[in-house]
Amino acid sequence: MKFFLSGCQRSGTTLLRYILDSHKQICVPPETRFTYPLSKIFDDKKTIYAMKTIYNSQDDINLKFKKFLESLYQNYLFKKKKKILINKSAHNLYSMNFLSKLYGKKKTKFIFLFRDGLDVANSLASYKETFNFVKGKTYNSKFESALNHWISYNHTLLKNLKKYKILLIRYESLQANPEKETKKIFNFIKQKYNPEILNFSKFYN
Repeated sequence: MKFFLSGCQRSGTTLLRYILDSHKQICVPPETRFTYPLSKIFDDKKTIYAMKTIYNSQDDINLKFKKFLESLYQNYLFKKKKKILINKSAHNLYSMNFLSKLYGKKKTKFIFLFRDGLDVANSLASYKETFNFVKGKTYNSKFESALNHWISYNHTLLKNLKKYKILLIRYESLQANPEKETKKIFNFIKQKYNPEILNFSKFYN
């Protein structure tokens, strides 16, 4: 696992997940919530120091975190009978340092979906489940709170664009020309493209 799909909530990452997951060799599981907590442990200097006091080198720690993370997906991969896994989570944005250290900065690749901020904010504010960051306690409305979250999220992404291997896909472009945009993704992860993935709905009926 060295490929990661991310984007601000309500940016179309679930749609892209369905498209990519319909490929015969690619598996994109539903979003999990354990990668980011693991990254916080990994990035905690006191925790790493404690691990080193019991004779774990940094390489040992990296390898053990990597094996543990991958072991959590083994059953899913086996059941789906696929070889390539793409981890989907909005929080992958905040775990890039952790993931790049586990898999190597040159090999770890991030696919980010970017959607118009007003559309995202409107979708977040009207979504049936209220996210913690759009409750409107700090701002005048849920919409204002959601828009501020989108700005903050993508500001962090912008700061890291040149630091890591990132492919940026516009949601609007994906809708307008799905073949062109999905081919970019397959070129990025160096996998053979199959146009059948654009008929992904038949796999989920």
